[in-house]
Amino acid sequence: MLQLMGVAAAGGAGLVFWWLFGATRESAADVRLAPALEPPQPKPERRSLDGKQLASGMAQRLVAPALRGKRNAEIQTRLSAAGTGLKPHEFLGLQFLAAAVLALLGFARFGNLLLAVGLGFVGYFLPRFWLR
Repeated sequence: MLQLMGVAAAGGAGLVFWWLFGATRESAADVRLAPALEPPQPKPERRSLDGKQLASGMAQRLVAPALRGKRNAEIQTRLSAAGTGLKPHEFLGLQFLAAAVLALLGFARFGNLLLAVGLGFVGYFLPRFWLR
């Protein structure tokens, strides 16, 4: 069971990296016709990102659907009041990460799925207690 979870986690991580860095939106026809339509233009220089910028961008892409409506403003208000330098998408990513880590540790330690879900639930709310 643990091996199956490891394979699923590795596959999910691979899909995330492929989606972030490798997926292109061009079709094969666009690539074949591009030289005939316009002269080639130099590719823009890629700037390197440090770890915090890369993690922030990834968190923003992954949790953006969860920050719709008033939730973004509410979280930003709480973060500003607490005096942290986090953005709402970084905080929500931290909540998801804490939930995943506690759930995986709980399942690995106790082997009980119900307990793992409970620990994941607790992990989701731990960053909120940190803000108070």
